[in-house]
Amino acid sequence: MLGMQAYQYVNYYVKQSRLYLPAAVIISANTKDRLQKQAGVSAIFAHDIQELLVGEVNALKPEWKPRLRSFEEKTLQAFETKCGMKAVTLSPEDQQAVEKAGKALQQKLAGKTFPKDLINDIQTALEEYRSKH
Repeated sequence: MLGMQAYQYVNYYVKQSRLYLPAAVIISANTKDRLQKQAGVSAIFAHDIQELLVGEVNALKPEWKPRLRSFEEKTLQAFETKCGMKAVTLSPEDQQAVEKAGKALQQKLAGKTFPKDLINDIQTALEEYRSKH
Protein backbone atom coordinates (compact mmCIF):
# COMPACT_ATOMS: atom_id res chain seq x y z
CA MET A 1 0.00 0.00 0.00
CA LEU A 2 2.89 2.31 0.69
CA GLY A 3 4.62 1.90 -2.67
CA MET A 4 1.43 2.42 -4.66
CA GLN A 5 0.17 5.04 -2.17
CA ALA A 6 -3.05 3.04 -1.85
CA TYR A 7 -3.21 3.97 1.84
CA GLN A 8 -4.79 7.24 0.73
CA TYR A 9 -7.86 5.45 -0.58
CA VAL A 10 -8.59 2.61 1.84
CA ASN A 11 -9.83 2.51 5.40
CA TYR A 12 -8.78 -1.01 6.37
CA TYR A 13 -5.89 -3.41 5.96
CA VAL A 14 -5.72 -7.15 6.54
CA LYS A 15 -3.61 -7.92 9.57
CA GLN A 16 -2.55 -11.42 8.48
CA SER A 17 0.30 -11.55 6.06
CA ARG A 18 -0.96 -13.15 2.83
CA LEU A 19 1.56 -12.10 0.24
CA TYR A 20 4.49 -14.29 -0.68
CA LEU A 21 7.16 -12.67 -2.78
CA PRO A 22 9.48 -15.28 -4.14
CA ALA A 23 12.56 -13.68 -5.57
CA ALA A 24 15.32 -14.79 -7.82
CA VAL A 25 18.65 -13.45 -8.92
CA ILE A 26 18.86 -14.11 -12.63
CA ILE A 27 21.69 -13.44 -14.99
CA SER A 28 20.45 -13.82 -18.53
CA ALA A 29 22.35 -15.73 -21.18
CA ASN A 30 23.04 -12.38 -22.89
CA THR A 31 24.55 -10.99 -19.71
CA LYS A 32 26.68 -14.09 -19.23
CA ASP A 33 27.83 -13.86 -22.86
CA ARG A 34 28.64 -10.17 -22.46
CA LEU A 35 30.54 -10.90 -19.25
CA GLN A 36 32.53 -13.57 -21.03
CA LYS A 37 33.32 -11.38 -24.05
CA GLN A 38 33.93 -8.05 -22.34
CA ALA A 39 35.64 -9.30 -19.19
CA GLY A 40 37.12 -12.40 -20.73
CA VAL A 41 35.71 -14.76 -18.12
CA SER A 42 34.68 -18.36 -18.63
CA ALA A 43 31.09 -19.62 -18.63
CA ILE A 44 31.80 -21.31 -15.32
CA PHE A 45 33.02 -18.05 -13.79
CA ALA A 46 29.95 -16.18 -15.10
CA HIS A 47 27.75 -18.80 -13.42
CA ASP A 48 29.81 -18.47 -10.24
CA ILE A 49 29.08 -14.74 -10.19
CA GLN A 50 25.39 -15.54 -10.08
CA GLU A 51 25.96 -17.98 -7.22
CA LEU A 52 28.02 -15.35 -5.40
CA LEU A 53 25.19 -12.81 -5.63
CA VAL A 54 22.71 -15.29 -4.19
CA GLY A 55 25.16 -16.21 -1.44
CA GLU A 56 25.73 -12.59 -0.49
CA VAL A 57 22.00 -11.84 -0.33
CA ASN A 58 21.50 -14.88 1.91
CA ALA A 59 24.46 -13.93 4.10
CA LEU A 60 23.00 -10.46 4.67
CA LYS A 61 19.51 -11.79 5.44
CA PRO A 62 20.01 -11.77 9.25
CA GLU A 63 20.81 -8.06 8.96
CA TRP A 64 18.13 -6.84 6.54
CA LYS A 65 15.21 -9.04 7.57
CA PRO A 66 14.76 -7.55 11.10
CA ARG A 67 15.18 -4.04 9.67
CA LEU A 68 12.51 -4.78 7.08
CA ARG A 69 10.13 -6.14 9.72
CA SER A 70 10.71 -3.04 11.86
CA PHE A 71 9.98 -0.79 8.89
CA GLU A 72 6.79 -2.75 8.14
CA GLU A 73 5.63 -2.35 11.75
CA LYS A 74 6.31 1.41 11.73
CA THR A 75 4.47 1.71 8.42
CA LEU A 76 1.39 -0.09 9.76
CA GLN A 77 1.44 2.11 12.87
CA ALA A 78 1.57 5.19 10.63
CA PHE A 79 -1.34 3.86 8.56
CA GLU A 80 -3.37 3.61 11.74
CA THR A 81 -2.31 6.83 13.49
CA LYS A 82 -1.85 9.18 10.54
CA CYS A 83 -4.30 7.76 8.01
CA GLY A 84 -6.95 6.40 10.35
CA MET A 85 -6.83 2.91 8.87
CA LYS A 86 -8.04 -0.02 10.92
CA ALA A 87 -6.62 -3.54 10.96
CA VAL A 88 -9.03 -6.39 10.26
CA THR A 89 -8.46 -10.08 10.84
CA LEU A 90 -9.82 -12.54 8.30
CA SER A 91 -11.87 -15.48 9.50
CA PRO A 92 -10.47 -18.93 8.69
CA GLU A 93 -13.10 -19.25 5.96
CA ASP A 94 -12.10 -15.94 4.41
CA GLN A 95 -8.42 -16.90 4.61
CA GLN A 96 -9.20 -20.09 2.70
CA ALA A 97 -11.18 -18.12 0.09
CA VAL A 98 -8.24 -15.73 -0.42
CA GLU A 99 -5.82 -18.64 -0.72
CA LYS A 100 -8.10 -20.38 -3.24
CA ALA A 101 -8.38 -17.20 -5.32
CA GLY A 102 -4.60 -16.77 -5.20
CA LYS A 103 -4.01 -20.30 -6.44
CA ALA A 104 -6.55 -19.80 -9.24
CA LEU A 105 -4.75 -16.61 -10.27
CA GLN A 106 -1.39 -18.41 -10.23
CA GLN A 107 -2.77 -21.01 -12.62
CA LYS A 108 -4.28 -18.32 -14.85
CA LEU A 109 -0.98 -16.42 -15.08
CA ALA A 110 1.21 -19.52 -15.42
CA GLY A 111 2.65 -19.64 -18.91
CA LYS A 112 1.74 -15.98 -19.52
CA THR A 113 3.44 -13.91 -16.84
CA PHE A 114 5.91 -16.56 -15.72
CA PRO A 115 6.84 -20.08 -16.83
CA LYS A 116 4.47 -22.80 -15.55
CA ASP A 117 7.31 -24.88 -14.17
CA LEU A 118 8.58 -21.90 -12.15
CA ILE A 119 5.51 -21.82 -9.90
CA ASN A 120 5.75 -25.59 -9.42
CA ASP A 121 9.41 -25.25 -8.42
CA ILE A 122 8.55 -22.45 -6.00
CA GLN A 123 5.70 -24.43 -4.43
CA THR A 124 7.92 -27.51 -4.05
CA ALA A 125 10.69 -25.45 -2.43
CA LEU A 126 8.19 -23.73 -0.13
CA GLU A 127 6.68 -27.05 0.99
CA GLU A 128 10.16 -28.47 1.58
CA TYR A 129 11.18 -25.42 3.60
CA ARG A 130 8.01 -25.51 5.70
CA SER A 131 8.45 -29.21 6.44
CA LYS A 132 11.91 -28.51 7.89
CA HIS A 133 11.16 -25.30 9.80
